[in-house]
Amino acid sequence: MTNIHGIVWVITGILIAGTSAYLGKLMAFLIIGVGFIVFGSYKMLVAYMTKPKETALNKTHEGIVSSSPQSKYCSQCGAGSHPKANFCIRCGAKL
Repeated sequence: MTNIHGIVWVITGILIAGTSAYLGKLMAFLIIGVGFIVFGSYKMLVAYMTKPKETALNKTHEGIVSSSPQSKYCSQCGAGSHPKANFCIRCGAKL
């Protein structure tokens, strides 16, 4: 069975509750629509709170390492460095 995203529940609830309120009849559908809105909001909140967060430091480090050409290597630890680097980024040894 497929998991329905929270925004779908919210939009459906707005349509059901709005139509019921506009027509002025069928209060049960107004209550059901509000229930859909509450349930969809809850699902979106839970999805947001349980989403794994990636730290900014890891993003920056991955971007630097993957985007720079690594033509220099440290003689102490073997780490790759930027071609214009004077010191190793891992151990600090002079290149």
